[in-house]
Amino acid sequence: MKINPHANVVPFIVIVDPTECASVEEFDVRKHDQYNYFVIGRSHSAEAQRKLVQEHPTTFFIKYAE
Repeated sequence: MKINPHANVVPFIVIVDPTECASVEEFDVRKHDQYNYFVIGRSHSAEAQRKLVQEHPTTFFIKYAE
């Protein structure tokens, strides 16, 4: 990771609240900012990304992942 800090910039995996969108066919990309999402991966993923940003504050790809 220290040699190539760009290796860990995978976005969080999320699912749409099933009460708002029960299937993939119902998903409307034009309303993507109106849905509520559940983040999959718990807080350890967020903590790992936060530490990367602290270690490499000027690296574009890591700041993008923040």
